[in-house]
Amino acid sequence: MNKAKTTFLLSIITLFYWGLVLFSDVYSYAIAGAIYEILWLPMLAMLVFLPALSIWMLLKDKQTKRCNWATIGVMLVLYVFIYICR
Repeated sequence: MNKAKTTFLLSIITLFYWGLVLFSDVYSYAIAGAIYEILWLPMLAMLVFLPALSIWMLLKDKQTKRCNWATIGVMLVLYVFIYICR
């Protein structure tokens, strides 16, 4: 799999994770709370590193890749959701 597609897939996974966290009660079930507690730090790191990685790949390759732009767009949408729902 291509790096750009991998970062796009990771951004979608991050979007779903934070969407579930923001719009549901993760501590209503013990297993859901445990999964949340295990995954929150890697998902928090992805909020920072995925857009930076996509921008770096855009600048490095000198070619416009749709997956890189899509990753940046998904992460911007996620930032807006987090800002609104905090």
